[in-house]
Amino acid sequence: MLSFPKGFQIDIEDEKGKYYIYEDIREHRPLTYAFFNEVANDIKKMTKLLRFSVPVADALQEQKPSVRISKDTLNDMCNSWIFKKYKLVINNK
Repeated sequence: MLSFPKGFQIDIEDEKGKYYIYEDIREHRPLTYAFFNEVANDIKKMTKLLRFSVPVADALQEQKPSVRISKDTLNDMCNSWIFKKYKLVINNK
């Protein structure tokens, strides 16, 4: 798992004592930022956002979790017991 926080903690001391502030991480870790973007772009090329619908009353309600999945995983999910049991429908095949 790779994470990239938006802020970089800076320890500062003044007359009241020690405290910290956050500054833009791109200024402190430019190589990490470039690597993160490269990996994120590669992942986006290999995956799709998960979109599925849930039966609600007389219609289907689309769900948009912030999850990216591969085509193989998408196919596996279509045939999974939970999708069949709750009549979930994949929207982005």
